[in-house]
Amino acid sequence: MKKIIILTISITYIINIFAQNQDTLKEVTISVLRRDAATNTETVTINRENIKSSNPQTAAHLLENTGQVLIQRSQGGGGSPILRGFEANKVLMVVDGIRMNNAIYRGGHLQNVITLDPNMLERVDVLFGANSLMYGSDALGGVMYFQTRKPQLVSDGNLHINIGAMSRFATVNREKSASLTLNMGIKRFASLTNFSYGNFGDLRSGKNYDAEYGDWGKRNFYVERINNKDSIVKNATPNLQIGTGYKQYDWLQKILFQQNEHTTHLINFQLSNSSDIPRYDRLTETDSKGKPKQGEWYYGPQKRTLMAYHFDNYRNTVFSDKIQIVAAFQDIEESRNTRAFAKGGKTQRVENVKVMSLNADLKKEFGKNSLQYGVEITHNDVVSRATLGNIDSGTKGHVSTRYPDGGSQMFTMAAYLSDKVKIRENSIFTTGVRYNFTQLNAIFIDKAIFPSPFDNIAQQHNALVGNIAFQQKTDNGFIVTASLSNAYRAPNIDDVAKVFESTAGRLIIPNANLKAEKTYNAELILQQKLGEKGVIQAVPFFTRYFDALSLAATTFDGKDTIIYDKVKSAIFTTVNNDKANVYGISVSGQYKFNSSVTLSAYYTFTKGRVIGEKANTPLDHIPPIFGKISLTYKKEKLETSLYTMFNGAKKTADYRLGTEDNELYSADPVNGFMPAWATLNLRGSYQLKEYLALQIGLENIFDTHYRVFASGVSAAGRNLSVTLRGGF
Repeated sequence: MKKIIILTISITYIINIFAQNQDTLKEVTISVLRRDAATNTETVTINRENIKSSNPQTAAHLLENTGQVLIQRSQGGGGSPILRGFEANKVLMVVDGIRMNNAIYRGGHLQNVITLDPNMLERVDVLFGANSLMYGSDALGGVMYFQTRKPQLVSDGNLHINIGAMSRFATVNREKSASLTLNMGIKRFASLTNFSYGNFGDLRSGKNYDAEYGDWGKRNFYVERINNKDSIVKNATPNLQIGTGYKQYDWLQKILFQQNEHTTHLINFQLSNSSDIPRYDRLTETDSKGKPKQGEWYYGPQKRTLMAYHFDNYRNTVFSDKIQIVAAFQDIEESRNTRAFAKGGKTQRVENVKVMSLNADLKKEFGKNSLQYGVEITHNDVVSRATLGNIDSGTKGHVSTRYPDGGSQMFTMAAYLSDKVKIRENSIFTTGVRYNFTQLNAIFIDKAIFPSPFDNIAQQHNALVGNIAFQQKTDNGFIVTASLSNAYRAPNIDDVAKVFESTAGRLIIPNANLKAEKTYNAELILQQKLGEKGVIQAVPFFTRYFDALSLAATTFDGKDTIIYDKVKSAIFTTVNNDKANVYGISVSGQYKFNSSVTLSAYYTFTKGRVIGEKANTPLDHIPPIFGKISLTYKKEKLETSLYTMFNGAKKTADYRLGTEDNELYSADPVNGFMPAWATLNLRGSYQLKEYLALQIGLENIFDTHYRVFASGVSAAGRNLSVTLRGGF
């Protein structure tokens, strides 16, 4: 705590020295063409002011705080967004126009969103529903578009230095975070640097358990290595989830050159790196005798490096009024480290993915038409390594890699065209088409552990998708937007070529014959403006889901089991097995009682069913009802918000057992059941000086114990956070 106080005083001093007149800053307006073109789908926008007032620990918390995105967690350092019943590699993450989804994004729960530091974000747009027209593969449930902060030029010829800083402490996990932003600008050159560091201790869940569910959610024991031996240690504080702490740092560097009034060049560098992150849910599992299954289970440092060049030109030509070109390189590394309880053998599997991409987007307006078109090229190169070492004897052994040890590549090439036509003053018609080509190749060399029948797997996929939409506005403030679209997701390396023991005694093997997943979608946006007071909106949606990927039992050499890593394991593989319907509605509204008081409410209902020959069964990843209601008061230097977050129950009848619904971690580990919950929260900020604000939050005021659907870790209990934020 002493370090936090010293850091806070230092930040305050620095800001007072370097704070400049904001009028000298000149922001370069860069319209993001593909994001701005998505006007026919439900969209949630989180701007810079929203980000600061939300005051999130991670980008996952930022999305969750909207009340419109559900976040699943398997550990403290994680957060897997669910959009319209789709998750992981079936929703697309984009940062600064660059795809983050890569060839090994898996279909279960995905934690990569935390590699985006909320302190470096300028804006986030969540585009719900199918968006393959603009974004290609993976955008089945939606797109999360993250725009990082831009360097700012100045209006005079002098060098201006602007500093922003944040320092936060939170009780629920003893968080100690700090962030520093530095902008240096002259008339044509500007540099923006952002560095953030977060130290997150073990997370405390709520103390108020529901007696109906016994010890569910309590951390009654943990494993500790004592005298070179795994020991079961009783946890004196059962709501302290030992094994959820981690650390992380993030660095953003941008350099902007404005060549002239039409043209800008930008260099973009991003780095995110974490400490080891324990896989909390696996560390809580026990065997039939009540003993822990795992002595160790943790992800190694999650590393994400991005380097990109952005070219923007706003000169009117025959072919375009705006051109944006982004060339990028990404280097991603992740690892899994496991060791069974009381065993010496420790397995480490390391995956490295290098991604090169090129995007070109152009826009041309003529007459009543607004034409947008572009191309996208990506290349993924995957290297997978594995080692087996004995922590007792120091001996080395042999273990299979997660992905083909000979390397894997995935190449995509796409082109799209979209046209928006203003038929009348209040009527807009939009249509578009996209063609996508995907090529995949994976090479198997070592067959000592798993005798793969393949020397290599080669696949090619073609997809043609389109969108048609119509929007009508009336004079009384009513807007209706109707759209039809189709979308697709090409199988990646994780789907096609993975050899993976998902649970003890269950082995997933490759399948060379997978087809692309496809959806057909309908959406209706009904919006009514309430004069200057507010707006209400309802968005019913329907998705027909074809060739959905799921696990199915299979055979190998005529047998349904195999001895793998000295364990007799049932054999499964990924197949295009399912056809399903996903439908629901989201409702939102805001109303201003006066200039100071605003009421907001959000509600989402989703239903998913696999279509069977005799009966329909639940589709996995489908969340229960969820939402948020908040009352905000804002006047002069003070802003406060009292709000509730809530989830309905995920009923047993809606669980798809043995899937990523994770019934094992629910209140009913056999049949699945997640109780309903609601929290009451209070947040406030006060502007101490022009460049300095104090933020205080009290979350989960009643210290309720709960878990979000499919999560293997309980949510945060009562949390007091104190933040000092200053600068530009």
